[in-house]
Amino acid sequence: MANAKLRRVVLPALDRRVIRASMQIYSPTAMQDVYISRADMDEQWIVISNPSTTDIDLTGYCITDEDASNVFRFPKDYLLFAGEEMTIWCTPDSPKFDSKRIRAPYLLWTNDDGSLSNRTFFTPQKKLHEVLLLDPYFTEIASLQLTAAGHKTFRVNGNNPLTESAQYSNPTEFEQKHRIYIFSRYWNVISHPSYVAHISAVAFTPLIEASRVLLLFSFVSQVYTQPIRTQPSYLLYGFLADVLARICSLFFKNAILAAMVSQISVILDQFHLACLYLSLAQAYPEASNIFHKLMTTELALNMISLAGVGAHFYSKRSRWHPIYKQIEAQMHFHPNVTTLCYLGKEVLIYLLLVQATLRTTPSAMTGIMLLCIPLFCVSTAVSVARGVPVLLHFIDLSLVNIRDNHYVR
Repeated sequence: MANAKLRRVVLPALDRRVIRASMQIYSPTAMQDVYISRADMDEQWIVISNPSTTDIDLTGYCITDEDASNVFRFPKDYLLFAGEEMTIWCTPDSPKFDSKRIRAPYLLWTNDDGSLSNRTFFTPQKKLHEVLLLDPYFTEIASLQLTAAGHKTFRVNGNNPLTESAQYSNPTEFEQKHRIYIFSRYWNVISHPSYVAHISAVAFTPLIEASRVLLLFSFVSQVYTQPIRTQPSYLLYGFLADVLARICSLFFKNAILAAMVSQISVILDQFHLACLYLSLAQAYPEASNIFHKLMTTELALNMISLAGVGAHFYSKRSRWHPIYKQIEAQMHFHPNVTTLCYLGKEVLIYLLLVQATLRTTPSAMTGIMLLCIPLFCVSTAVSVARGVPVLLHFIDLSLVNIRDNHYVR
């Protein structure tokens, strides 16, 4: 799930949807983690359920939509008891709201100033609705996708691997093997299937990623062997292939497969990054040292970030460095700014390589490149700043292990 956060070009609005694809409940599952179990688009209510055997403190959690334009924040010290569920009524100040339908436990949607909300969460004009549950670190804990036809897709970012619970369609068997009690109301939770889209995505996504590799390899070969005939357009096609592969992965209905493809894409991103900087170093020999240092720094931190998945950096959110928390918050609330910075970096690299094939540089191109330089700097700084806390996490783990070994001796 965390792999989708480590892309070379960060596109928050798209990457968050890719992450959800790796959180899907795609087969009958005995739920063990808090999730969004039901919602009614007509009556405007959402149900949050806690299938676990421990109470959950929802302080700092919030419910929001895809655009983060409608946000409900849970009250401080609000507990959702084990095995219980609660209903959030989205429009308690609306004339259509009927208080007689309320059943405890419940919460009324309030605005930031404490007043009751009269704004509809589910709009009839939309064919697809997303309900997201975020923790205090702006990480999606669970989400529910609803279509106008009533199809549901459940997604959970659980502490227990989906593979562990999905293989048991019989909750009693799961309970006997793992000694974890499963409340009967949370047995056999499953999303609506979409086999045609899933099969098509599985067939085409690997081909798209393979075409990206071939395009990049062809471009680098041209830079080193036939610099006069270099085709920078290959980079444009490679970037489009990257985005198209992400879009295709949204149609996966197998969470494990979606996570696997996302991990492969992140590895290919490192090859993509190396190709870009090596091409720049070859095209501009006088600045080759700068490009090599940038490549080495970014690749090293990217590899450390990848290793952070196995070291549970992304799951231990309470131990995140304040810098990382702040970056994640800004990327969540300002996804368009983040996208602009990373796209600006891509445009600058592309234009630099185009410039290397021209005898004279048009003034318009020079102006665009000058505008993209700050975006290049910001996006590179963000990539570095996201990698350094992971490095600090590894150093902290090493110090803990050394201290533990010292005490054992």
